[in-house]
Amino acid sequence: MFSIESETRTSSDNYNENGKINKNNKKDKGLRFHYDTSEYDSYAKCGMASPLSYERMDKFEHKFLGNVDISKGKIQVQITTMSRQKAIDPYSKKKERKEYLTFTSNWIGLNYWKEEIRVNSHIEGKALIQQTKIVNKINRETGKPEEYKKPDIPITVFSIPFTKANVDKYL
Repeated sequence: MFSIESETRTSSDNYNENGKINKNNKKDKGLRFHYDTSEYDSYAKCGMASPLSYERMDKFEHKFLGNVDISKGKIQVQITTMSRQKAIDPYSKKKERKEYLTFTSNWIGLNYWKEEIRVNSHIEGKALIQQTKIVNKINRETGKPEEYKKPDIPITVFSIPFTKANVDKYL
């Protein structure tokens, strides 16, 4: 288990008008743990509407980050399992197999009323990325073929390459 150093933050300091984290904020010394939102962000990259908050795969983590008050205490992350696995890299041209690191962790923090809140079994290092495919359809009014994007089967993507340094970093 390790604790994360944190300071009180306000949403206006750390988030821009689109709700994204403000990376230009030099004084931000807030949450210092890795939280990958690529699964949720893949919808926007494909030009699709993002799922609603109750449909998100990471809805419990999203709710936890919205309710935790880091001025009341530090967030504790307990790594429960860590695994090393070989998987095909979908972005490489030769579809080569690489080694990746995934781990499961529990997050524990305090809310505004100093009540303990937690997220159990958060998986890091693995995500389902939404894909689209182009489908041809004939327009009934004009009789000409048109192309449009349609949701396709999501692919599993691993994001943390396996190295001794990465294992030591997360432990």
